[in-house]
Amino acid sequence: TIHRALGWAMLPLFAASYVSGDQLLSKGNEAPEWAETIHPYAAGGTALLFGANAVTGTWNLWEGRKDPNGRTRRIVHSVLFLAASGGFAYAGSLADEAEENGEKRRLHRNVALGSMGVSTASWLLMFLGN
Repeated sequence: TIHRALGWAMLPLFAASYVSGDQLLSKGNEAPEWAETIHPYAAGGTALLFGANAVTGTWNLWEGRKDPNGRTRRIVHSVLFLAASGGFAYAGSLADEAEENGEKRRLHRNVALGSMGVSTASWLLMFLGN
C-alpha cells in the first residue's frame, strides 16, 4: 500500500522538477524565484520517494518471491526502477556543476528526463499489469 501511494506521488514531483528546471535552464539567472525555490525541493522529494520505494519495493519483491504470477513483470519493474534510481543519483551529482556550466546543465536535464521516462515506464508496467 505504501509503495503504491508513493508511486502516485512520483508524477507530481516529476512535473514540479521539470517545470522548475525548464525555467532554470531556459532563463538562467533571470529564472523566477519560485523555480529556484521549488526545484531543489522537488528533486529532494524525488530522492526521498525513490529511497522509500526502494525499501518497500524490495520488501514486496521478497514477500512475493514464491508467487510465480507476475514474477517477470515484478523483476523487470525492479530492474527499471533501479536503473532510474542510478540515473537520478547521477543527475544529482551533476547539480552543483550544472549551476555554473551550461553543458553540465543540459546533461543534468537529459539524465533526469531519461530517468523520469524509465521510472514512468516501470510504474506503468505495474499499474497496467495489476
